[in-house]
Amino acid sequence: MWIGSAKNNKTKPLSFQPYQETIKSPGVNVSYNQDRNNHLNFFVKIHKMNTKSDIRQTRDLTLYGCTMLVKSQGISKIVYAASMLSVPETVIKTVHDGIFKFLWRK
Repeated sequence: MWIGSAKNNKTKPLSFQPYQETIKSPGVNVSYNQDRNNHLNFFVKIHKMNTKSDIRQTRDLTLYGCTMLVKSQGISKIVYAASMLSVPETVIKTVHDGIFKFLWRK
C-alpha cells in the first residue's frame, strides 16, 4: 500500500500490485477511504464503549468506580488509535457526550 505523498502512485516496483483494501496494523485500520478509516478506528470502538457503559449503569457504582471503568475500558482503546491518526471533531464530541452521560447519569 502506497502511503504519504506516493499514495496515488501508479507504478508497480518489482511487479507488486497495490493493495486497495483496508489493512489492519496492530489496533489501527489503514485505508485510502477516510470515512471507512473513521468508522473502523473510532465509531466501532465508541459503540462498544457505549454498550459496555450501558451494561454497567445498572450497578450502583460510585463516581470513582465509574471513572475507573471509563478510563480502563473506554478511553484507552480510543486513545491508542487517536495517537496515530487525525481525530475528527464528531468523534471528540461523541466520546465526550458518552462519557458525560455515563458519569453523571443521576
